[in-house]
Amino acid sequence: HSQGLKIVIIPPLSMVYRPFFQAIALVVAIGGIASLFGKSRHQQQSRNNLRINNNDRRQLSLLDPKTVELRHPGPTPTVVASDAAITNNANNWGMMTMPDQTFFPFHASNDKHCVTRQEIVDLSQSIRNLLSNNIRVFPRNGFLLGIIRHGGFLPQEHFDADIGVVYSDLDKHKRPPKMVFRAAGCAFKMKKTEDYWMNWDGLDPVSRRPYDFFGMNAHCGEYNLHLNAVYPYRDTGAFFYPWLSVDRFNHEAALKTVLRYNMEGGDVRLVDTDEKLSDSNYQVGTQLGTIFNTKLDCFTERQFYFTTIPVPCDHDTILTSHYGRNWNHVESRGGIGEFKEKRETKFESRTVSDVENAKVLLGGPTPICMG
Repeated sequence: HSQGLKIVIIPPLSMVYRPFFQAIALVVAIGGIASLFGKSRHQQQSRNNLRINNNDRRQLSLLDPKTVELRHPGPTPTVVASDAAITNNANNWGMMTMPDQTFFPFHASNDKHCVTRQEIVDLSQSIRNLLSNNIRVFPRNGFLLGIIRHGGFLPQEHFDADIGVVYSDLDKHKRPPKMVFRAAGCAFKMKKTEDYWMNWDGLDPVSRRPYDFFGMNAHCGEYNLHLNAVYPYRDTGAFFYPWLSVDRFNHEAALKTVLRYNMEGGDVRLVDTDEKLSDSNYQVGTQLGTIFNTKLDCFTERQFYFTTIPVPCDHDTILTSHYGRNWNHVESRGGIGEFKEKRETKFESRTVSDVENAKVLLGGPTPICMG
C-alpha cells in the first residue's frame, strides 16, 4: 500500500475473481462457436442449442450446474449465475465474500459495437497500475455509472471509457516547460483547456491562474489512456470536475438536464463563488463544476464483465453529485425505448418508463465480442 492512498480490494458476494469469471467467459464463448464457424463476427445468426464437448465439461466442472443457466435473448446467449452458485464456489475456494453486491449478467455478441476481452483486461490493469504508483485515476461520469449500475460499459455506448485523474498527482511529476514527461512507467502528454467550452476557462477558482493542463494522454506500454483532470476544490479536501458543454451543440439541452439533477440532489456549482447552480444564478461564461465530496483516498474493486476494475469507495456519492439521487434509474438522450426516434432528445437526458428501465437493466452492459 502506498503512503496516503488506500486501495481496498473487496471480493464481493457475487464474485469469485478469475477462476469463476474465466469459466463464465468460457460458457459465453462456447455459445458462439457453432454460429461463428465460417461467418463474420458481425453477422447475426439464430441458434437453438449450445453444444458442449467433454473437454468443455471438464473446464466447467467448477460451476454447480443446478445454479447456472443459459438464456437466449435473441441470437446470443447470456450467462446468468445465481448468488447461491457464486457463494458456493467462493466458499469452496476459500475466498472472502461481501453481501452487498450482486452479479451482473453479461452476454456475447457479434455486433460491431461489442467490446473485446482484451480491451476489458487492458483497461482494468492500466488503471490498477497507475493507482499502485500513487497516481489516482478512476472511471468517471458515464463509465463509472455503467460499472456500478450494469457491471460494464453503459448499454448503447460501446467503449466509452471516461477516466479522471487527480490534477495534483500528475502536476507534481511534470517538469516545465516540457510538454511530455514520464511517471509510473507511462509517458504523459499534456492537453490544455480548449477555448470552446461555454462554462469552463481552465482557471483556478481562487487564484484565477490557469491550470497547466486539462487532460492527459497516457501511453502505458501497449495501451493508451485519455485522462481528464479533477481539481482540488478550494480548501475543502474535496474535488471538482469541470462541467462542459458547447454552444449550438449540446449546451441548451445539457443545461436543462443539469438543473434538474441539481433539484434531485446533484451538486453542480458556480466554482468561482461556491454557489449551487440554479435557474436564477446561471450566467454564460461562469465556470461550473461537479463537486465530488470525497477525498479520493480509497478505492475498491467492482465487477467489470468477467474481471474487476478499481473505482472510488465513495462511488455512490460521486454519482449522486453528477446525476442526482435517481442515478439508478435509466435515462436516455435518444436511442433507448420511447425516445429512440426523437432527435430533440439526442443530448437532453430524460427518464425512461419503469418498464423500459427494467428492460435495460436486465439486458446487461454493452456486450463483449464473440471469439
